[in-house]
Formats: sequence, C-alpha cells, structure tokens
Amino acid sequence: MRASALVLGCSLLASACSEEPPDLRYQTARSTIETLFSAYGIQGLNEAQVQERMQVRGRFHLADPSAYEGCFLDYDGERDEGEAGYVFGRLAAAKDSLVYAADDERVEVRSGQSEDPVILLRRGRSWRISLEDSVPLEVRRRLRGVYQRAKQRSLREGHPE
Repeated sequence: MRASALVLGCSLLASACSEEPPDLRYQTARSTIETLFSAYGIQGLNEAQVQERMQVRGRFHLADPSAYEGCFLDYDGERDEGEAGYVFGRLAAAKDSLVYAADDERVEVRSGQSEDPVILLRRGRSWRISLEDSVPLEVRRRLRGVYQRAKQRSLREGHPE
C-alpha cells in the first residue's frame, strides 16, 4: 500500500513537472492584444501615432510572425491575412481606448459602444482572438474575394505561391 502511494505520488509529481509553463504572451486577453501590438512594433505608440501611421503608410511591418500567428485561434495562413489585418487595424487604431468585457471563457474588446467587438476565447491557459467571431460576415466575404482574385491572378502570371 505504501509503495503504491509512493509510486502514485511520484507519477503525479512527474506529470506536474513535465507540464509546460503557460505562455505569458497569451495568458490574458489583454496580454494577447499587447502581444499582437508587439508583433508589429507598435506597443510604444499611442493611439494618435498609430492612426497617423495608418494614414501615411497604410500598413505596418510585421516583426514577429510567430507571436502574431499565436494571437489567433483560427488563423490558417495567408488565406486569413485579410481578416487578421482587419482585426489588427481595428484594435491598433483604438489601442488607448479599448474596453474589455469578460466572462470565464470569452472576452469582448470594444473601442466604442456601436462597434462590433473583437472576440477572444480561452483555450486551456491561453486567450486567442477568434477571427470567425470578430470579423463580420460581409467583411469576411469581401476579404476572401480579394484573396481569391489575387491568388487567381498570381496563378495566371505563373507565380503559384
């Protein structure tokens, strides 16, 4: 009896030690949003500076693709770039005035009362942005159409990738 309790205790300890520590970049909804901003190098900019850059340049340089992809629950590569960019743009343009409303498994992030929220869902010990829940259906259709046309044009021009 004592030996089996010792074995059970050791196996529980070993499984607890082998469990990976949580990734702090995605531990809370707020940290996931901050990770998204860091992936684009805008964490030190205020909302007005971000909006000014959006008007002047129209885009931002992605400095950490791995961290960026980790922010999304349902990101599936270049097919979802438009939707992920749409979500990033909405969050970045209002980064100083974001309001978080949370329950145990879902967080809604809004920049105003009338705007559709960006939705983060908890999976295990991580919070990820759900593109499906955050991008309105009509916007999603338009972005997918743009992607499909660009892909077809690329194939016609002899650039399969």
